Amino acid sequence: TRKEEDSGISEIINAFQVGRQANSIAVTLEVILINFLLTLFIMGALLVFDVPSITVEGSILFASSIGLAGILGAMIALVVAKIMATARGAIGGSMALIGTFYMGRAITDISAENLSRFNPLGWTYLIYPFTENNGDYLIYLALLSAFLLVIVLVLEGNRDLGEGYLPQR
Repeated sequence: TRKEEDSGISEIINAFQVGRQANSIAVTLEVILINFLLTLFIMGALLVFDVPSITVEGSILFASSIGLAGILGAMIALVVAKIMATARGAIGGSMALIGTFYMGRAITDISAENLSRFNPLGWTYLIYPFTENNGDYLIYLALLSAFLLVIVLVLEGNRDLGEGYLPQR
């Protein structure tokens, strides 16, 4: 979305009768659709194997955790894109944030598994599909993604298109 704003494509779209949040909502709907289809594909692929230990509930939880992690990653990238002034800054910032979550997960996986409950990337495996089937963390992933979407829409509604919150160098 930041690259489209930098190149002026967003201004052309906004010349029509669309709201300021049209671009972000369109991107969000596309991400949700793609991850929903990915979830269905993974769930179906797991069930096709017809392995006794791969249950329907476990397949749904596993596939849903992957789909929701994809949506969460996109929402993180969208928030960072609205904060940064350039597309390059948005890519670097979102990769740095996701990398920090990943490193935090790696550290907590090794030393203190209980701390993984505070890391969104840790939520994807804390559902323990096929064993405990704890779907509570899927709700947390969905709620955090929705919260980040609200932040994006608020940020977009409170500024002129094409300008980031952080100044360019």
